[in-house]
Amino acid sequence: MSGATEKSLAILEYLVAYPDGASLGRIATELNQLRSGCHRTLHELIRMGYVRQLPERGDYALTTKLASMGLSFLSKSGAWRRPQGNWSVWPLSTASG
Repeated sequence: MSGATEKSLAILEYLVAYPDGASLGRIATELNQLRSGCHRTLHELIRMGYVRQLPERGDYALTTKLASMGLSFLSKSGAWRRPQGNWSVWPLSTASG
């Protein structure tokens, strides 16, 4: 893995599967990242509000920031609509072109 953006996104995508958190060692090992670099990236993601460190064991978990951004995007993009009084989402094929 090379760039900082790629490493950050890999960590975010990885943590989706671990809502109760994952340890630094586990994240670094499974993503084939150096532990020191992974630690630095995690703390940058904490600073930006995407990740939090759990007080009990020190594991890392996602915050709700990504979910909030996704919901905000959906509401502003028109992907959510209310036909005939029922909330639904346009089919992805329509929204993605």
